Amino acid sequence: MDKKYCPQCGVENLAQSLYCKNCGTKFSNADENFDEVDFDGITGTELYAYTNNKRVMDKFANMKFADTKLSWSWPAAVLAFLFSFSGAAIWFFYKKMYKWALCFLVLSVVMQSVNYTILGKAALTDGDIASSKYYEDDSQQKAESDSYIYFDFSKQPLSTAEMIWNTVSSVINFTLTILLGIFSLHVYKNHCIKKIKFYRKQDIDKRFYYDGLMTIGGNIGWIVIIPIIGMLFVEVIIAVVFAVIL
Repeated sequence: MDKKYCPQCGVENLAQSLYCKNCGTKFSNADENFDEVDFDGITGTELYAYTNNKRVMDKFANMKFADTKLSWSWPAAVLAFLFSFSGAAIWFFYKKMYKWALCFLVLSVVMQSVNYTILGKAALTDGDIASSKYYEDDSQQKAESDSYIYFDFSKQPLSTAEMIWNTVSSVINFTLTILLGIFSLHVYKNHCIKKIKFYRKQDIDKRFYYDGLMTIGGNIGWIVIIPIIGMLFVEVIIAVVFAVIL
C-alpha cells in the first residue's frame, strides 16, 4: 500500500490520508472546498474522508446546493438493470450498507421463487411427455436403463400466467433500475452521515480521527463476490426444491 510522509513531523501515513496521524497536519490532497460544506452537521472534510471518493463528494455537494434528493449513479443503475434485485444488493454490499443489501437479497429470493413457481409449473404442465421406450432384444441395454422421459418446451406458446408474469417482472426491473439510479446516492449520503455521527461519539484519538473514518468507510470490493455466489446457490436450491415438490 502506498505511503507518504508528513512534511511537519516526518511520520509515515497512508497515501490517501487527509491529515497526519501524528501531528494533525493537513496534507495537500485534502480538498479545501469541502471544508465549507455542511451536511446535516457533518463537515465536508469528514464526509470526504469517509467516502474517499471525490466524484461521489462532488455529487453530494451538488445535491446539497440544489437542495434535492435526486442524482444519478450509473453503477447502481447498470447493476439493477443487469441483475435486478441481486444487482441492487451487490451495489449496497459494495458500499458497506449491509442492511439494505440483505433486504434486496431477500427480495431477489422472493422474485426467483415466484419465477420458478409460475414458469416452472407452466413448463411442466405444457411440456410434451414422450412415452417410455423399451427394448426386449438381448443386444440392447436393459429396459429400465433405456427408458426415458423428455420435455419439449420449444413448441409451446406462452400461457396467460407466463405472459402476465413476464410483463410484471419487466416493469419491476425497469422501475428498480430508475429508482436505484436516482436515489441510491441520497440513501448512501444519509448512511454516511449516520455512521460519522456515531463515530464521533466514540473516544477516538484526534490524531487518528480521519484515518479511522477512511477505515470504516469507503468501498469493499471483494464483498461483491458473496452475493453473486449466494444468489447462484439460492437459485440452485430453489430449482431442486421445486423439482422435488413437483
